[in-house]
Amino acid sequence: MKSLFSSRMNLVGLLMSLGFGLIVFQMVRIQTVDAGKQLQERGQQYLEVSEKLRPPRGNIYDREGILLAGNKEMYEIGLDFNFVTDPETIARELSTLLEMDRNKLEQLAKMREEDPDKQYVTVKRFVSPETLQKVQETKKRINDASESTKPKRGEVLPSMRGVVWKPMIMRTYPENSIASNVLGFYTFLDPDDPHGFYGVEQQYDTLLAGPEMNVSYRVNPAELQQMPDLPQSTSLVLTIDLQIQAMLERKAQEALDANGAKSVSILVMDPKTGEILGMASTPGLNLNEYWKMWKVKDEAAKDDKKKEKAADDSTPAYYFNRAIGQTYEPGSVFKVLTMAAALDSGMVAPDTTFYDTGRLDYAGGFVTNWDGGAWGEQTMQGCMAHSLNVCLASLAIDLGDKQYYEYMSAFGIGRPTQVDLAGEQSPTMRLPGDEGYTIGTLANNAFGQGVLVTPMQIASAISAVANKGKIMAPHVVKATIDGEGRVRELSPMIVSRPIKSKTARELTEMLAESVETETTSAKVEGYRFAGKTGTAEIAVPGLGYVSQLTNASFVGWGPADDPQVLVYVWIEEPTSEIWGSVVAAPVFREVTTELMKLMRIPPDDIRLGLTQK
Repeated sequence: MKSLFSSRMNLVGLLMSLGFGLIVFQMVRIQTVDAGKQLQERGQQYLEVSEKLRPPRGNIYDREGILLAGNKEMYEIGLDFNFVTDPETIARELSTLLEMDRNKLEQLAKMREEDPDKQYVTVKRFVSPETLQKVQETKKRINDASESTKPKRGEVLPSMRGVVWKPMIMRTYPENSIASNVLGFYTFLDPDDPHGFYGVEQQYDTLLAGPEMNVSYRVNPAELQQMPDLPQSTSLVLTIDLQIQAMLERKAQEALDANGAKSVSILVMDPKTGEILGMASTPGLNLNEYWKMWKVKDEAAKDDKKKEKAADDSTPAYYFNRAIGQTYEPGSVFKVLTMAAALDSGMVAPDTTFYDTGRLDYAGGFVTNWDGGAWGEQTMQGCMAHSLNVCLASLAIDLGDKQYYEYMSAFGIGRPTQVDLAGEQSPTMRLPGDEGYTIGTLANNAFGQGVLVTPMQIASAISAVANKGKIMAPHVVKATIDGEGRVRELSPMIVSRPIKSKTARELTEMLAESVETETTSAKVEGYRFAGKTGTAEIAVPGLGYVSQLTNASFVGWGPADDPQVLVYVWIEEPTSEIWGSVVAAPVFREVTTELMKLMRIPPDDIRLGLTQK
């Protein structure tokens, strides 16, 4: 599998190098030839030119080598006032060719009359090669006709002299909005400071941009070899699978519409490597029209009753990718971490019993179950299957705040995952000794209340249970391709081992049994998955948990005997139902059913039968 990937990436690297070479050659050819012709028109000698040049921005591919972000050669049309003699003809012809207002073009063409020192003005940027060809043909036709006609006394013959052009690179995204929240975008429309914005484009901006180089050369169309070679930029191969990503975005939109939710985020990762196979977060954005992001942000701000300027570049990350940029209280999915700590410490085993009275009193407060009921004698299996707040809060208190928060720290709660995407938020966790911390903080944290996470953070933490106790560094870049086409694969890294392998196996088995017997709405036909629901009330500032709005979620991993994927679904403020088991678990089932097909993972009976043979 690895050799196949390397072969594909080597081919991509070779094609990329050839493509870059052609683009650079074309840019140099046009710059030198056009400049040389202009100098010949002026009757001057070839001049020494110095300028800063940068190679075309590096490409971004999915894990199979499908282009997600690339470059397209476009052109800037301008006017060189040293040669303009007929502003009216220029305005008339270009207004049709460039689909611009004729009066505005005539004003541009006559700027030299108001400012004698004016040398050049830009008419239009990012003109397509097809449109440029029409401009070239029209200019040649009109100028050739004028040169072959003898003017009458005082007559000014039609002329398009002074219309010039130069190449420029436009960032393109062939898949439009697919993976937009992961990719981010490049502000190519900004001539003074183009840069990567959010996601991969911002995180790896310097690498993708390549080195800037000061170049000096003599403008001579006959001596292209005088131009020095430009160092080429680096391209990226992502861990994202385009087919999986497209499926996740479709399922997220369907869940958003079906549940009348504020947003939906779905994350799929390989717990064994930390590779993110897909990350969908609504709303998406057509990256080829990235400037509309601020309109989306402004509309969202109105929904939140916030007054923020639509063109403000300080747009909060949660408007772009809520999977890494939005913090929230996760609710009962957090019980996975609490139970893992209790099991790993040796304080309890899966069959340890607990008598649930439906209420736990502590100094200053109390905890009740989600349904307000008492469930009587339960094993740890039953506590998780029935999602009993009282049981989990009791375990955390018995464990003690020192040991409990040491486990949470080892799981990465309270700090960013350092995923290689710009815009990740870093929620903090209130700890013993902090202002406002009480025993009630510990009791509530145990079942996911009063603690903030992002989807990326909770998925990364729970991946330890799916990966024999180890958390791998979550990442979206699988390999880099340097300017010479050499592929460098990035190695997975272990960031922590919060629990023992035995604990991970025990808890996975407990939660697989829960899906089989309790949360059947998450059950994947033909496969055994472990999983846990989450329903978290949303606190209203100053009033507490008084609204009917919730964060509904589900986390699951499998196949349970050998987990290949971990899937996290978060539905923010659903209005159809409030429970994670009702709105998030079915989405998990649909997503995972599709995943097994796309990843070609056989059903358990076939896979295990083949293994036994």
